[in-house]
Amino acid sequence: MKENWIVQNEKLHPENQKILNEFLVHMRIKNLSSHTIRNRLWFLQGFLIFIDKPLTSLTQDDILDWINEKCTGVKEATVSWRLGTLSVFIKFCQEKRRKYIDDSVYIKKRWKPKIPKPLPKYLDEDELARTKIAADKQKLRDRAIFGFTLDSGCRVGEVAGLELRNVDLENRTAVIKGKGRKVRQVHFSEKSGMLLEKVIENHPRSDVTVFLNKDGNRMHERSFQNIMIKIGAEAGLAKKLMPHQIRHTFATRLLNKGAPLEFISEELGHSNISTTTIYARVLDKSIIESYRKCMG
Repeated sequence: MKENWIVQNEKLHPENQKILNEFLVHMRIKNLSSHTIRNRLWFLQGFLIFIDKPLTSLTQDDILDWINEKCTGVKEATVSWRLGTLSVFIKFCQEKRRKYIDDSVYIKKRWKPKIPKPLPKYLDEDELARTKIAADKQKLRDRAIFGFTLDSGCRVGEVAGLELRNVDLENRTAVIKGKGRKVRQVHFSEKSGMLLEKVIENHPRSDVTVFLNKDGNRMHERSFQNIMIKIGAEAGLAKKLMPHQIRHTFATRLLNKGAPLEFISEELGHSNISTTTIYARVLDKSIIESYRKCMG
């Protein structure tokens, strides 16, 4: 695989390699991340090398043989990801204009391990209070980053890509480009607005993004993660503080204040409200813990 954008593997059947490269183009058109594309391609190459036959002759037994050989003793989450990726690829190959794989071939539900969804990791009230104090001691840019992330619930990539032209300080809103290039509007507090205003006032305008590194260039997502890790460490948190934990904290706080799931889903930029329902489990857990504290 060269440059992550073309598959060239002499171990692959030429017909399968052609199909895999077609799938690569499909993933790029869908605007999937490089990380997702790379992982899927490496996995699918291994699968295709294992079956050692053209996809046009793939059968259910071939998949079962692979499961028995390659998924035994493997973590359930890994097996689930592999089967999910394989299912996506098979459906792609079964589309009318392709028909590389017979419609009788599919991933059966009973093959997939049942994995309980973990609860989102968020900051409780005490942790959040300590984290806010630690954040207030940082330099202007980092204070603004923390405040905006907490207020908006944005993903780290969305904060990194926040553009000057999309920040409305008067109405305290910002237009965000999310996953799949979907655009949505988010909100931020008066305090965050004041911090953002100062950042923008001192902005060299050498880049369209709001937050820049010391060289005046757009910040890498890893830099945002390092900022959060530093704030979490200074707050005395037991584990590393990551941007996604701030996002979970944002959603959990909204839910605890009675915000409907539909609103939270819209603010988070979820394409399906079922993704947001996991936060309802957080609320149920919180209620149980409160009961036990009061009633024993």
